[in-house]
Amino acid sequence: MPKLKGMLVRVAAATAILMLCFESAQQLLSPHITIWLSHFITICFTTILGVAAAYTVGHRLINLRQEQTVKTVGLYWLVINQPPVVESSEHLAGLAHDRY
Repeated sequence: MPKLKGMLVRVAAATAILMLCFESAQQLLSPHITIWLSHFITICFTTILGVAAAYTVGHRLINLRQEQTVKTVGLYWLVINQPPVVESSEHLAGLAHDRY
């Protein structure tokens, strides 16, 4: 969990900096707009960012899931196609007889 906490702190800091830059640019470029238009533009901007972030994370999770499935299927294929370790009970009895 420490990695996740550190990552979340970095995401929070990056988000705060990005939003500060966005709001500053919005005030510099359009100081005459109403407060409600400013809110509307900010809501649209954050919605687009949220969708882009969700798409990126979702796409990564789908890729990880597919990679894990390929590994699992490959491992399963190796296990079911291995020759048996003990071919028969006679073979096992022979192994036990050789030891004693």
